[in-house]
Amino acid sequence: MPPSAVPFSRSLRSMRGDGYRTAFGAALIAAVLLTAWSVWMVSVRFSVYESSAGARTVAARAVHPIVSAVDGRVESVEAVLGQSVREGDVLLRLDTSAERLALEEQRARASSRRGELKELERQIAASAEARERAIEAAQRAAAAADAARHELELLESLAREDLARQERLAELGGVSEFEVSRARTEAERATAAIATHERDEERAALERTRALRDRESSLAALRRDRVKLEGELARGALELQRLETEITRRQLTAPAAGEVGELGALTRGSWVRAGATLATVVARSGLVVEAEFPAAAAVGRIRPGQSGRLRLDGFPWARYGSVPVTVARVGAEARDGRIQVELEVDGQRPPPVPLRHGLVGTVEVEVDRVTPFQLLLASVGAGGSDRDGTAAR
Repeated sequence: MPPSAVPFSRSLRSMRGDGYRTAFGAALIAAVLLTAWSVWMVSVRFSVYESSAGARTVAARAVHPIVSAVDGRVESVEAVLGQSVREGDVLLRLDTSAERLALEEQRARASSRRGELKELERQIAASAEARERAIEAAQRAAAAADAARHELELLESLAREDLARQERLAELGGVSEFEVSRARTEAERATAAIATHERDEERAALERTRALRDRESSLAALRRDRVKLEGELARGALELQRLETEITRRQLTAPAAGEVGELGALTRGSWVRAGATLATVVARSGLVVEAEFPAAAAVGRIRPGQSGRLRLDGFPWARYGSVPVTVARVGAEARDGRIQVELEVDGQRPPPVPLRHGLVGTVEVEVDRVTPFQLLLASVGAGGSDRDGTAAR
């Protein structure tokens, strides 16, 4: 064998060995890549989003229409569109000149009635005091009359005793008939004095009773006048309250803190009707997003608690990003093929743009998380369905 034959045969064997190693390495790399791809196909999950047909930001149940409760003429407009207002701030005033005039008249009448009532209270107190004094005087007069009658009865008793003694002495001849007659006259005079006293006391008692009744009647009349006057004051107070309420109803105020979202074209002298909406106050109570989704895509797939993102038309998302939102409520019935969904703005993260009432855009809600293998199966199934449908047509 020539000397060069051995190295050549070794070279061939080396080349065959290198070829086997390269093929094995390539197969191994392919197997690793295939395994990694298979793992990726079944383990990695992607978010599936459903896009809305439209969306807008609105104040969360805090849009307050300002409605006129009465007919009237505009006296002044105190607010402008977009103005920040506090609760109770006057936005618009209607003419209240007639009500204010009636209010002043009622106040003057009430002041006069209170003066009359004060004077009447003084008269009642004086009359009641006079009545008490009259009762005391009557009691003293009755006591004095009783004492006088008792004295007259004593005098009568003495006169009767003297008459009896004189009559006994006359029987014994100790006194003359004249003395007996004189004693009898004194006894009769004492009896007549008692009778006269009784008649006088009866007339005096009647006079005292009549005077006391007159005082009681006068006092009762004063008290009736007081009740009547108090009733007038109470009715006047109600009328004052009614007029003040009427004036308040003609002052349209902000029911909550916020800003004036709408304002009618009103000027001084404009006539407004009861029930007309004159302005709108958007309260500072947070914003929600109202979106509409196709019913076929939303029913059963969009549920409260799901996360999403809001992309605003006026703020390109590539520059400003999107606003994180969460599904709060889902409509129960479709209207015109759409389901209304209410979403809340994530308060934990500040929005990339300042939010306010009335911004429009699009909402994407994450409805599922699937693997690439599931997506492949879904696309294959959709393709098969399309082919079946084409064959059927």
